[in-house]
Amino acid sequence: MCGIVGVYITSPEGHLHHKYMKQHFNELLVAAQVRGTHAAGAFVLRKGTAFYSKDAGPASELIKSGTYKEMM
Repeated sequence: MCGIVGVYITSPEGHLHHKYMKQHFNELLVAAQVRGTHAAGAFVLRKGTAFYSKDAGPASELIKSGTYKEMM
């Protein structure tokens, strides 16, 4: 099983709310782990550059990892 969550920001002011968007995305990702805790991942497209972080284990652990924090 897997859960998929997403956030799509088109507003030029989106960067002004980055802190809140990150917090809400983390909450969505952790909430989706009820669908499975074997692996988690996230993908960000920022200014034409793709970033991703993935690992075995629940989303609640992924959001604590260095690669995830750097990406976000």
